[in-house]
Amino acid sequence: MSKLDQILQNRTEGAAAIEVATISLIRKHLNAPRPSVRQLLSDLKRIRSRFAQMANIIKLCDFIVCNLATNQIGEFENKLNKYQSSNERNRRETVLKASKTIMRYASIFTFSNSTTVRDAVFLAAKSGWRGRVLVTEGRPKKEGTLLAKKLAAAGIDVTLSVDAFMPHLIKTSDVIFIGADCITERYFVNKIGSGMVVESAAKHKKPVFVVADSSKVVSHRVYRFIPDENPSHEITSIKANSMKVLNRYFETVIPLGKFSYICGRRLVMPDDFGKLV
Repeated sequence: MSKLDQILQNRTEGAAAIEVATISLIRKHLNAPRPSVRQLLSDLKRIRSRFAQMANIIKLCDFIVCNLATNQIGEFENKLNKYQSSNERNRRETVLKASKTIMRYASIFTFSNSTTVRDAVFLAAKSGWRGRVLVTEGRPKKEGTLLAKKLAAAGIDVTLSVDAFMPHLIKTSDVIFIGADCITERYFVNKIGSGMVVESAAKHKKPVFVVADSSKVVSHRVYRFIPDENPSHEITSIKANSMKVLNRYFETVIPLGKFSYICGRRLVMPDDFGKLV
């Protein structure tokens, strides 16, 4: 399987991991004996279309298209290095801020398989945190199960349950940490089911922290959420003309209740997020 196909078929890892893989593909193109800008742009178009809900992938693809058109390959590589370094620095700051926040609580609930949340939990545990992580499986691709396996392998106390048990896990946890594929002034985008997480947390008066670095931040004036439709066989093998199967991975979520964003070194309230954008 080609590197491009691996990226396009990735349905379980977070946006940060997909960005790293995309940059690796870009470098592979640039380091080829005869770099083909046309092929690179063609690959990026497919990646941008496949991950149209992920702000960091949209911003990365647009950055590359813009700079390849105005710079020589050598100059472009320097700009790409700076772009990647800036994102990585902000992401490290985000993980550090989130890990310090996690350490204030005995138990946390999380959802799906956010790379940033996972790394924050790892860092908190490395710093002495001995709390418990509650997570649901995250059907149909079971991203939550993947996260639970990684946490358990690291010796972290984790409880995995079916998705339908989510309200109870939230009720019995101290706090909620989830990632985001995009954050705008009005809403954030994440794995479908995140809206239920926020609503349930508000009902039980639990604090919610959405953890995402600055690459996920974009104004709603330039970002357009596109609902995704994925293969029906992931849910059922039954086919009937009278049955429509909805299999969406992403949804928009409006902040509710005791809600904050963690972005870089900042803890940002929803009403103040427009200033960060």
